This record gives sequence, C-alpha cells and structure tokens, in this order.
Amino acid sequence: MSNDNTGDYEDLLHEAEARAAVEHENNVRELIDRREEIYGKVTSTFPRIAMVWSGIIGHEIQAVEVPLMLIGLKAVRAQVTPDYSDNSDDIEGFLNIFRQLVGDDMVHARLVSEYIEKKFGDA
Repeated sequence: MSNDNTGDYEDLLHEAEARAAVEHENNVRELIDRREEIYGKVTSTFPRIAMVWSGIIGHEIQAVEVPLMLIGLKAVRAQVTPDYSDNSDDIEGFLNIFRQLVGDDMVHARLVSEYIEKKFGDA
C-alpha cells in the first residue's frame, strides 16, 4: 500500500529546508552588517589588518588573504568544537567577505577548463 502523501511531505520538507537556508544566510549577512557598523566596512578594515599582519610577520599579506586566514582559524576551532555554530557562522561570514573583496574579479566557473577559458580566453 503506497502513501500518496509522501510527495507532499517531501515537497514541504524541501521548502522548509530552503527557507531555513535563506534565513541562515540572512542572519550571517546581518551579523556582518552589525560588525561593519561597529568596526567599519571590510573594504577599509581588511586592508589595514593585512598591513598590520604584514608588519608583524615581515611578509606582505593582501587584504583578500585576511578572510582566508580567518577561515583557517575558524576551521581549526570548528574541528575542536564542531557543534558550536559560531565557528561555522564565522566561516560563512568570512567567505562572504572574501567574495566581496574579490568583487568583479571573481571568475565564476565550475570546471578548470571553464575557468581557463573565462580568465584567459583564446590565449
């Protein structure tokens, strides 16, 4: 005996998951916005962080590398406490900041061949 409601249940489940994902993304964006209100725009603070870190280690760090390094920090913390959402939320936030700093230079491609074609054309 089959249950005709299975498809409806699956549809509702997918819709709920999609709403939860959008809500989570909005929460991450709100967190970044609140922090920008306090600390300033990432497009001005991350270059300053890169300058400070560069001075400390004696090697030039680019602003776009700052969120990648912070993702690394949070990845280690997430490995230690995988159930603590602050770490995964911050990883998502730093990834969004990375994308913002790369901006229009981001090459949207899924395959290496597609990346090469878009980045270098017929060269």
